[in-house]
Amino acid sequence: MTLKFVGGVSKKLGSVDHGLLEVSCQIEIEFDETCSDDADDIQRRVEKAYAACRRAVEEELGREV
Repeated sequence: MTLKFVGGVSKKLGSVDHGLLEVSCQIEIEFDETCSDDADDIQRRVEKAYAACRRAVEEELGREV
């Protein structure tokens, strides 16, 4: 059985002078049968994916502000 994780991070910044800026990052991870029995491995991969999305969102916001 293949498992799939879909998640994402988004952040909105608004100001009176510049309007609203929203940046988001979506990620999809597919786990094969060998990973599906290792809950700790799945947890680590999901945490790394969220961390990568958070960094990408923050970096993009840094370029826009």
